[in-house]
Parts: sequence; C-alpha cells; structure tokens
Amino acid sequence: MTLMHPNRHLIRRAVESLESRRLLHGSVDVTFDFLPESAPPAAATVADFGYVYGDRGNGYSYGWNINSRGIMRDRNKTADQRLDTVAQLQQDGASHSWELEIPNGQYEVTLFAGDSKYLDGQHHIAAEGTRVMYGVQTVKKQFLKSTKLITVNDGRLTISPESSGVNSKLISVSVKSHHEGIEIDKRPTVDVETIDGTLTENGADNQASIRISRSDNSRVDRPLTVSFDWSGSASTKDFRGRPGEVTFAPGEVTKTITLSGRSDTLDESTETAKITLLQSDDYQIGTRAYDRVIIQNTPVSIPPEPPAKPTVSVIATDASASEDGDEGEYRLARDVTTGALTVNWTWSSLAAGADYQIGRVTTGGTTFTARPNAITFADGEGEIRLRLRPVNDTAVEGNENASLNLTASSAYFVSSANAKAAILITDNDGQHGLSTVTVAGIADATEGGQQGKFRIARTNGDLSASLVVALSWQGSAGGLDVNRPGTVTFAAGASTADLSITATDDALAESDETATVFIGAGNYVQGSPGTASILVRDNDAPTSSFNNINWATTSSPPVVFSETTSHSINGNLYLFGGFNGVFKPQKNVYKFNGSSWTQMADAPVAFTHVGSTEVDGKLWFAGGYIGKTTGGQTFGTTDVRIYTPSNDSWSTGPSLPSARASGNLQKVGRQLYFFGGEVAKGVAPAIVEQV
Repeated sequence: MTLMHPNRHLIRRAVESLESRRLLHGSVDVTFDFLPESAPPAAATVADFGYVYGDRGNGYSYGWNINSRGIMRDRNKTADQRLDTVAQLQQDGASHSWELEIPNGQYEVTLFAGDSKYLDGQHHIAAEGTRVMYGVQTVKKQFLKSTKLITVNDGRLTISPESSGVNSKLISVSVKSHHEGIEIDKRPTVDVETIDGTLTENGADNQASIRISRSDNSRVDRPLTVSFDWSGSASTKDFRGRPGEVTFAPGEVTKTITLSGRSDTLDESTETAKITLLQSDDYQIGTRAYDRVIIQNTPVSIPPEPPAKPTVSVIATDASASEDGDEGEYRLARDVTTGALTVNWTWSSLAAGADYQIGRVTTGGTTFTARPNAITFADGEGEIRLRLRPVNDTAVEGNENASLNLTASSAYFVSSANAKAAILITDNDGQHGLSTVTVAGIADATEGGQQGKFRIARTNGDLSASLVVALSWQGSAGGLDVNRPGTVTFAAGASTADLSITATDDALAESDETATVFIGAGNYVQGSPGTASILVRDNDAPTSSFNNINWATTSSPPVVFSETTSHSINGNLYLFGGFNGVFKPQKNVYKFNGSSWTQMADAPVAFTHVGSTEVDGKLWFAGGYIGKTTGGQTFGTTDVRIYTPSNDSWSTGPSLPSARASGNLQKVGRQLYFFGGEVAKGVAPAIVEQV
C-alpha cells in the first residue's frame, strides 16, 4: 500500500513556524503523523507529539482533548518510519480524542492503525461519530487502513476510539477535501448474521447457519474474499465446519456457512462460537461485525439461572459505647434475601474480646455472649442488628475501638464502601485513685550546647507516692543522635518531673531533626497531650548538598542482596529478603549503623516484591513473592508480616483480602493503603486497612 502522498506537508523541528492561516475548503490535503518528540518525523507528514488542542504555529490548529504526550510510541521495529510510530488511543482506562480545525464540508478521511511491535489491538475508531475503522490485527494483517467520507459541521474534525475497541492505536490520519460528484469508496460493505443461531451436538437440530453478505454496488461483478476469526467457549471438538474465509463469485451477494454439532460423551454446559469479520482493504465492515452461535449439549440441558450473589455490608448505627452502661450497635445487611446465608468476620483494633459482649437483637430481646465471628441470615431476612455491651471492669485501659471486619466468601460479595465498622468504647476507670499523666516539650536541644527538655506532669490521684512512667520514642532523631530513656520517675509529692536529653556532638552535617516522646501504658491514666516533640539542632557546617553529591564506598553487607526491600529507621539502614547470589529467595535481615553490619532475626519466610511502609516505629510488609522450600516462588500471597526493630521480632498482621505482589503499601493517617501490583485476573483495586 502507498502510505505517503508527494504533496503532504512536512514538519521538522529545525523549520521555522509558518504564519498561522485559516484553511479554505477545497484546499485540504494533509497527513498527520503521531510520534514522540524524540523520534524523527516521517517524510511528507505533519508531526503531532500529543499536545492539547491549539494553534501549532505551522498553519494548522490541532491536538488532543487531554495532554497525550505519554501515549506516543516509537517502536524501532521497521524501516518505514510512518509505520513505526503510534498513538495509543486507549490507555489505563482513558480514551484520547484528536481534533483538527477545518472548514465545514465533506472530507475523505483515511486512518492507518496497528502496531509494528504488538498484535494486541482491536481498532474501533470513529470520525465525527461515524465508524471509519473496525479491525483486528493479525500476523498476516499487522497494519490496517480504512477511508470514509466524513461531513464536518462544527468546524472541527474529531477522531476518537469507540468504546467497543480494545487498545486502539492510531498511526496516522490523512484528510483530503472531497468534491461533489467524485466517489471515493466503492468498496462493498460486508456484514455477518446468524440465520439459525442454535445447534445441538447431534439429533434433528444439529446444524446452524451463518450468512455473510456484501452490499449490492458497482463492485458486485467482481470476486471478493472475506476473512474472519473464531472465538468463544466452544472449540473444534464441539462442532464442525468453521472456515477462515469465504469467496464471493462475481454477482454473488450472500454466502452461507453451515456449522454441524460434533457428538461426544462429555457432560458440558451451553457454549458459544463467535465469528468476527477481519478488516481488509478490499471491503469495509458494516454495522454487524460479529455474531455468535449457541451450541447445546446432548441431551439439551439448560442449567437453571443461578441465584444472584448477595453483597453484604456493615455500618455502626451507634458508634459509641462506654463502661458506664451505654451500648453501641452494628447493622449487618444483604441486598439479596433469598435463602439462608452465613456471614463471617474478624475483630481488630485495641479492645480485646474480654472488654465487651455482643448480642443479636430479636423480637424476643437481646442475649449477650462472647463476641462471635459469624452469624446466619434466615431466608428472607435482609438485616441483622448486633448490640455491643462493654464490660464494666476496673482495668485502666483508656478509650478503645472494637472494629468488625467482614471477610470474603464464595457465597457473597463484601461491600467495598462498608466492609468494616468500629465502635468507640469509653473507659470509666480513669478516676479510681489514679493520676493522669501528660507531657510537654520545654526546650530544644543543640549538639555541643543546650540540653533538650520535656516536662511530665501528673494530676489527680495520690501525689504523695513516687511514680514511674513508661516512655516510647519516635521522630527523625534516632538513638545515635540523642539519649532516649525508657522511663521517667516522679519524686514523692512531686507533680512534675523534668526529662533532659543531650544531643550527640558528632561530626556529621545533618539537618535539624525531631525527638518525639510518647506516654506509655502503666498504673496511671494517659492524659492529653500524651506526646510532645522538640527539635535537635545540628552544629556542623554542611560539606555537600544534593546539588553536589560525592559518592563514596562503605562497608558491604556480609551476603549478596538482589531485588531486596530496604528501610531507614532510627538512624539505621535495614535490608530485608530479596535474592541471594544464585537468585534464590532468602530470609536474611541485616542492619547497618553507618560503619558495620549486624545480622538480625530472619524473616518468617523468604520473600521478594513486597509492599512495605513504617507504622509507629514498626515495618509492615504486605503480599509479595514467597520462596518455596522445593524451589521457585509463589507469585502472590495474602500474608502481612510486621517487624519491630526495637526488639528485633516478627509478628503477623491482618491478611489482605486477596493475594497480591509487586504492589505499594502506604500509610495515610491511621489507614494503610495497598494498591496496584499483580493479581490473578484483571485490575488490582486498592485495599484499605485501619491501623
């Protein structure tokens, strides 16, 4: 096929911009080539690099409905530059439309579609809402061309993918003024339609007919070969007679294909055979581009329609409760009430099982028991109310959440918006002779100078006795930067206790850091504020910046790490898992303090490609590839594992609802988000976990 017209316009980056002009009808004859800016434009074309619609300064106004520079590709697979660059009209769920300012009138619009590298496109493309291209790439037909007479009434020619297309790609668009009386496309229009669309494997009704038709125009006196493709759940073992093409004799306008059922002894469900017309330069595809035949098992057995699968949700209709007698309430609901249904869940957050009881609300009253993990809807029942009654104990616990988290099941879907609900339980034991402890930052610390200071205060309770208060630490200033004691002691009779910290006077040029202290649990009430921060100021002049980086070699880890996961916490670098020197997944964990490496507790399993983040001084690892003891890896897991650097230990977190790998895990507020990565089928939705 001829791809380039000798009179097409040529743009190169070194050519000065042409004076902007308004196109006159009858003067248009131009081809637009789609390519990234790094690629050389094809000869005799106008280059389009994916910019939003506007005056390009070259005599034309054209461009995209959104910034589309990221959909331009240069494949470097063929010597013909016109075929080597392409715009991906459908990418990441977004459809990209292209427009050209043009006088109203009729134009011959020619589209080139395809991809020199990938055969993954079903190219369904329209101009001004009229289908121009409807084709599927094949090995024999890697590039597709189609011309259509298009009428422009709004001053712009709009090219856009149809929703039925899959990964539609556009190589170039040619636009030429059409003059009255000149016919541009005498190609016949081809359609496909089933006449008798159902067959059985044998018996009286074991055949089905498919009709291929072409329009009766000036080319009906010529032979025509039409190609098509087969798909669907039925295979060649289920029926006979599926050719790959038919040929019309001169004057012939219809061809009939007969499919015959193939008898077997298999007990199969109803299957389909789909026929799809393939794009060709010899014809254009009409409104019926595909159809299907239904193939039934013998004896014909149409299974009953399965009942709709319900979606289950949970909300907290009363989200607060207290040990003083106030009860909270959850509401479980399902949208399909046919039949009995058992729903399962787990409990999480601070409140333990002994802190409250759960009761199902019925017309006969509510009986409270230890918290359950499942309940059954009766046939016809769409809603269940669960009351939460806190246990009025004497333990000082502070306010705690009780979170009910629905778990997945093959019997129902879990609502993505209402998969969990929490009730806040207010403790009433803060006034049983116990002091309330708070903390405030008093003074910042400076290396080699002023000490930092926190003031711990206590109110209520018996102040005549001494009191030891537990502390925990966070912030960018680690244990090597400041001393961080684990406790502070009130002297007998004292209502305040000052805690001084000293910044390490090192020779490192660092930015200012923070030291944050938290009041821990103990024989007292954690008041508000229960945390405070001060600055730790550096006294070393910077010797370099990120505008002038000097790399140096430091101590290497004792073992080989490849595709590992790393984190910096408390001034130390940690390496987790990954592959060893022979690409075998490993459990190794090593810590680097700036000068030497220390082997830490092994991970419970060998892993790679996990999502990870820091939560309250602990490192969370979700999903990933898990090494097998027999060799190889399991590509995806629901496992969530937690590493605590302060005591070098591992624990288990709540499982992901589906197996994931190569995703991202991020903490936002008090929620963890796992998104992206690999799943068994389809797009991976985001997963949210309350922490």
